[in-house]
Amino acid sequence: MDGYRHHVSGFFAHREEAQSALSRLIGTAAGAQTGVEHKDGWLSDLIRDAIASGQIVLVAQTLTKQETAIVR
Repeated sequence: MDGYRHHVSGFFAHREEAQSALSRLIGTAAGAQTGVEHKDGWLSDLIRDAIASGQIVLVAQTLTKQETAIVR
């Protein structure tokens, strides 16, 4: 492993859309880590603002360029 690590984020206005995207990610990106992260300092201002305005944000951590392409 060469230390590649990337985060891909998606912003959704409706929970149903986010859940559908998450289901597709789990089905197609077996190696990617998906979920919700609420650590202080980790969320960027953009993500924090999106959540504060009621949007749903999904962030997937990918470990290869191929995973990044799939998740996007």
